[in-house]
Amino acid sequence: MDSIDLSPLDASTLASAFNMFRDWNAIAMPNQKIHIKNEQRLVEDLKEALQSAIIAIRKKELNSKPPGWDIGFIIGFVSGSLGVHWYNEYIARNSEQYKILSAMKALSSYFEIKDIALLRVEKLYEHFLKSDSNLIIEDTQVDKQLFSDDESKYNSLIENTAYNGSVDTILNNIMLQQIDLIMKKGKHMPNVPVKKHISDSLIEDILQLNVYI
Repeated sequence: MDSIDLSPLDASTLASAFNMFRDWNAIAMPNQKIHIKNEQRLVEDLKEALQSAIIAIRKKELNSKPPGWDIGFIIGFVSGSLGVHWYNEYIARNSEQYKILSAMKALSSYFEIKDIALLRVEKLYEHFLKSDSNLIIEDTQVDKQLFSDDESKYNSLIENTAYNGSVDTILNNIMLQQIDLIMKKGKHMPNVPVKKHISDSLIEDILQLNVYI
């Protein structure tokens, strides 16, 4: 049962992946058409979402579920999975937040390679902070930010960058802010209208080949 058989997906069904994407685009970004390089990637996305759905439903106790629950589960799973993936790939990656994030990652990566450059920037940071001011600033360190309560589960993934100094910590704080904004916007994105394009009978055929055997 480890392998997954998607043979019921014929050419016309797989072609509907683009129609799903077009309909989702119209809902998610009604005033902007998303241009993609390769439509075949959408087909692969659909296949991968179906495979993940099969893996997930195999862990369920289906005998206790009402008739039709399995079909609804697969459609809902694929709809949500594609919605998240396509948001990350085609909306988030073209956002201002992602561009800022990429710029901060580029700077941080550069400083990882050029330790001397980081030290020089750190000195410039302290100079600009303290110069032309009558205020005595003794502490130039910056606290590392964490995700808000809604996303606090990701805080364990945040590296401790304090040892790299204030500038690198600030860069990481800006990156975190952009990631947080991207995730918050993603929560308001619609799922993909899978049910409109994939029939219940097709899902039944896939279930029979992969779950009820």
